[in-house]
Amino acid sequence: MAEKVNCPTCRRELEIPQELLSRAVQCPECGTRFMAVAPGTILPGEPSPPPPGYETTAGPIRDPLAEQRAASMLILPAICLILMGVLGALMAAMFLVDCFLLTPQVREQALREAKISGEEKQQLRQIFESFFSPRAAVVYSFFAFCSLLAMIAGVSMLARRLRGLAVLGSFAVMLNPFCCLIVGPILGIWSLVVLNNPDVKAAFR
Repeated sequence: MAEKVNCPTCRRELEIPQELLSRAVQCPECGTRFMAVAPGTILPGEPSPPPPGYETTAGPIRDPLAEQRAASMLILPAICLILMGVLGALMAAMFLVDCFLLTPQVREQALREAKISGEEKQQLRQIFESFFSPRAAVVYSFFAFCSLLAMIAGVSMLARRLRGLAVLGSFAVMLNPFCCLIVGPILGIWSLVVLNNPDVKAAFR
């Protein structure tokens, strides 16, 4: 009884006698020599197929101990990023509210009622213009956005997802003066060092 086997090169269907199975044969169409095996036959050295109902999984094998180390390294900088982001967002929001409430009319009225000299009033006017002008509101909005990125970065680190977003938030916290001029850069550098650890990189999904 002959078995039907396809040539691996030209895909022509060939009828191979039983006595030639598992031996090298030559395709009469393209001349390719190949091992003739019946469909479903497993050659020596080939992995066996998985049992019915099971699927093989692709991807790197994760080390549970390495993941635990990565999680412990991420917890503290992630919480600090969230806290600094909340602090920066609150301060930016406070200044933004002041920018909308302290209109030029309100500021001028306050200066008229203030019992100070004309030179002091001029200095206060310059301070108001520097900190509560529309241009200042744009700057505060940028700082609020940086604070939001820092909070999202902290959540991303705790969830071990979207490492790129965590890196972006680590840079953002260094740019935000509302996150403390000294603490923000230190926290951002610390977070970047942790995120570049090999175990931490592998732990992100």
